[in-house]
Amino acid sequence: MMSSKRLALVFQRALARAPGGRFGPSALGFKAVEDGGSVSVSAEDSGVIKMQLPRWSQGEEGIPPLATIVALIDEASSYSMALADKKGRFGVSVLLEGTLLPESKIGVGEGLVATTRVRKSGRTMGFADIDICAEDGRPIARGRHIKYLQMGSIFADNVGSAARLPFVASLIESYAKRFPLHPTASDFDEIFGEFDREVELQPILCNPWGSLHGGAACLLAETAAQRLKTAGTHAISLTACFLRSLKATSRSRSVSVDANLRPGDSTVVDAVLSSAVAGAPPAVDVTVRYGPSP
Repeated sequence: MMSSKRLALVFQRALARAPGGRFGPSALGFKAVEDGGSVSVSAEDSGVIKMQLPRWSQGEEGIPPLATIVALIDEASSYSMALADKKGRFGVSVLLEGTLLPESKIGVGEGLVATTRVRKSGRTMGFADIDICAEDGRPIARGRHIKYLQMGSIFADNVGSAARLPFVASLIESYAKRFPLHPTASDFDEIFGEFDREVELQPILCNPWGSLHGGAACLLAETAAQRLKTAGTHAISLTACFLRSLKATSRSRSVSVDANLRPGDSTVVDAVLSSAVAGAPPAVDVTVRYGPSP
């Protein structure tokens, strides 16, 4: 029977070359050690994944942007949830949540460890809690991920079949070798371009299935929120972020961001990423909440 670590490596190396979208490998540098990256799955526990914070995403005073951490939570927990699921389903994010902890400073190139605890992996939905720590054990962030797991009969009868999994995995490996490894982005502008209110929906912003990546959505929303802050809300840091309903696809030419401030004890920014196609549903609805610096 194929081990969970072997299965994780097959998918990591395939997705690092997948033509549909490349936000994980290119923007986040989420690549296996075997491909020159920093991502590895623990041999003892498939819920423990080592990785690194992208160098372009280093925050002020060593505090990483929460949106980047949420994006890494998305990538790491998706792998771990697929490994914990009997059918190996990746599913689609329904809710993605992250919170930075007080001791969240981390240096450039310092390693991170994501520990995913799958609370339930049912017929339709999956639920997981995630802790992000520095390699020395310092807590950096915590998160929560809810996924819709139904992926159709073709997936269930083939990839989700334990008996056929080794054969399907070998096919995935052979298919992936046809494509070159996606390069890693060096800065924010290489990923998002000259982002103001609208951004072209390119493969570097999408997941392998061709939809807007949840991490890209969070980064767009956080950037919009930062630009919307008033002079009276300067000594603040991002403390919570919520992601819902991934509905935009690469068929849309672009997405636009509308953000509005809401009064309260802490500054709250509502940002809605909308498809440029008339009549299409919102891509992502994100709430960015600010409070006192930790």
